[in-house]
Amino acid sequence: MICQRVLEHCRVELKQQGIMEEILHSTCILAQDQYGNYVVQHVLEHGQDHERKEIITKLAGQIVQMSQHKFASNVVEKCLEFGGPAVRQILINEMLGHTDENKPLQVGCFYIIYEVGQK
Repeated sequence: MICQRVLEHCRVELKQQGIMEEILHSTCILAQDQYGNYVVQHVLEHGQDHERKEIITKLAGQIVQMSQHKFASNVVEKCLEFGGPAVRQILINEMLGHTDENKPLQVGCFYIIYEVGQK
């Protein structure tokens, strides 16, 4: 909550940029954290396009696993919601996968896709 408010109200560009660099550097850890996932979700919802793109790029390749995680699944949902059509297609393709080994993991992915579709 504090990081989110600092990003919203900080008028010193250098400080805000430094905080954003730390958030982007720690995206995968924050996404799986009980409180950190809210910070990543905030950036996805209110951040700049290049910040969203960097978060999604860092999560790419781990979307199926992240969608199974209690906290990171919320971040994956925000990626789909705010990532735009091209990103949405890439993430959905990753969720659907091409091998049988992904099948047990895909149940959570389908739930996230369904939830985003309901908004």
